Amino acid sequence: ACHTAVLKMRSNGCRRLAVYRGSRFLGLVKIQDLALAMASATRQRSSFLNVIVWATLALVFGLIVMLILQLPHVVDLVQGG
Repeated sequence: ACHTAVLKMRSNGCRRLAVYRGSRFLGLVKIQDLALAMASATRQRSSFLNVIVWATLALVFGLIVMLILQLPHVVDLVQGG
């Protein structure tokens, strides 16, 4: 909805857009309001992605540590011991 509103504002060369629900006037939305709403949504997505990335890195790090701890056993198997 924000993206559509920004496109309408750009195509009409305006900085405010009237908002209606049906025939009822709800108010005006400014381009600054839309920019803030879009930035907030981007921040929330970025935070979620950061959590996923850090969880993945923690998992990979844990697997690497586990493999390093198993390395002496693997060497013993290779040497026939």
